[in-house]
Amino acid sequence: RRPDAPGVVFRQADARDPALAERLGDVDVVIHADIDASPDTDAKTRTAWNVRGTQTVLTAAAAAGVSRVILFTSAVVYGAYPDNPVPLAEDAPLRAVPDGSLIGDYMEIERLAERAPKAHTGLSVTVLRPAVLTGPGVDTVFTRHFEAPRLLVVKDSEPCWQFCHLEDLAYGLVHAALSDVDGPLAVGSEGWLGQQEIEE
Repeated sequence: RRPDAPGVVFRQADARDPALAERLGDVDVVIHADIDASPDTDAKTRTAWNVRGTQTVLTAAAAAGVSRVILFTSAVVYGAYPDNPVPLAEDAPLRAVPDGSLIGDYMEIERLAERAPKAHTGLSVTVLRPAVLTGPGVDTVFTRHFEAPRLLVVKDSEPCWQFCHLEDLAYGLVHAALSDVDGPLAVGSEGWLGQQEIEE
């Protein structure tokens, strides 16, 4: 959809099309946000869309002389471990297990983001890692968890929850595009909620 945005030039293209570089002429920053996180998409189709799309965008951006690409994955790449400190630092190691789920796609996107500047001199890549996304139209494993009649939790565990509204992610993407930030950045609300607060 093309919203009414004065001064904006729209160029329609497929993120997986190798000819994408032709559509990126005179572009300073590419924000690649076309990630399929739907729980209903076939895993193979989803991975092909997410990973191949990201790889094509990075290669096309480099070929077109784009100086910076902004990607986003998720805070789930840190892994959910009982020994994770709370709060978890942005530069904590990525310990998620790439198990063929969406997490595997995110881990591969992180790997591509790390390798791209080494393979393409002059290309800078910033990755945003939002906490659990919420907002209108968001349909993920996490949002479905909160639609259930009961909130399930592993026995004797005390999970901490942090969220990121779609509008906050959009502001994060704009900030990353307009400022000179490199490397991964976590995006989420301040603080977190414990299990009892979530249930209330």
